[in-house]
Amino acid sequence: MVEVSLRHISRIYTPGKPPAVNRVNIDVRDGEFITLVGPSGSGKSTCLRMIAGLEPVNEGTVMIDGKDVTELRPRDRDVAMVFQSYALYPNMTARQNMAFALENAGMDKAEIGQRVEEAAKMLELTELLDRKPADMSGGQRQRVSMGRAIVRNPKVFLMDEPLSNLDARLRVSTRAQIAALQRKLGVTTVYVTHDQTEAMTMGDRVAVLKDGVLQQVDEPMHLYRYPGNTFVAGFIGSPAMTLFDGGHVSGAQVALGRECVVDIKDSLVSRASAERGIVVGVRPEDWHISIDGTGSGLRGTVAHIEQLGAEAFAYVELDDAAVTARGTRIAVRLDGVREIEAVQVGSQVAIQPTRCSFFDGDSEINLEYLGGAQPDAGAGSVAAS
Repeated sequence: MVEVSLRHISRIYTPGKPPAVNRVNIDVRDGEFITLVGPSGSGKSTCLRMIAGLEPVNEGTVMIDGKDVTELRPRDRDVAMVFQSYALYPNMTARQNMAFALENAGMDKAEIGQRVEEAAKMLELTELLDRKPADMSGGQRQRVSMGRAIVRNPKVFLMDEPLSNLDARLRVSTRAQIAALQRKLGVTTVYVTHDQTEAMTMGDRVAVLKDGVLQQVDEPMHLYRYPGNTFVAGFIGSPAMTLFDGGHVSGAQVALGRECVVDIKDSLVSRASAERGIVVGVRPEDWHISIDGTGSGLRGTVAHIEQLGAEAFAYVELDDAAVTARGTRIAVRLDGVREIEAVQVGSQVAIQPTRCSFFDGDSEINLEYLGGAQPDAGAGSVAAS
């Protein structure tokens, strides 16, 4: 059983200023692939480097396989790190790059050769083993970098945005390859990315950070459907969830402007602070759109249409000044050929939410989580913004 536990870890670069990482708690299960995601400066790469021993831990404890490694040197932690830059030796072939660390450790040559051949076969590098990095594409170099980590047979893989230098098409194929390889090897893996799509498609669980503070750790779809707070709601998902401030509660309904009301459970109303009302969140796929503009709901004008082939998104500017939405336009997914063909720029439409998330207007925490509740027996945890 190889688990990684981060217990209240902090990294403080400048005393008196906010920590780069602030008391982060994450337990990575044996064989799990967990992704750390967040905007630039959120502390995700710093967390990874603290696990590796490349950054000191000012507060807290790093545990690997049940052992406190906080004060151990990087080479004594039995972890392998794949960096954003390939960091290959240009004068060495792929075979030599992959074997270098094992040779330095004094491993038998026959064992080194076997490990390199096995890793090359997994990564489809067999025919490239005698090439130097200059004769390889970016994707091939990144696979060599991964092979160098695999041959060490470490307890933990640490990956710091390894796909960020690849083009969009290659990123899609390579991330699928990495995920499949991790499942095959069963090695506990912590993967850092700023790309929320990458985080959602690769990770068994996703940890979201902001300004060094852990916001939520959860399975991808539960994170998407039940974001812990408004930051997670706005960060996870593309296009982002639309958030409406100042939702007015009346009985078992929340009013958005003059003509749009949505149902809310009584148990959620009782958890909200009375002073600032409720923040209502709606995903792009959770709108019903009336193309002729005669239906109930929020009324507006289509300002832009994003055609993506199999689906399309209409961006609607609201006519009701009484509605306060974060962002000037609301993203609405168009379903089916009829809607995609019927909705045009300049169309007058009415949009009605079919499913909403509700957040406390003061703390901005999802009301589903307040009071210690966990929606749908979710597997995640939430921290306040």
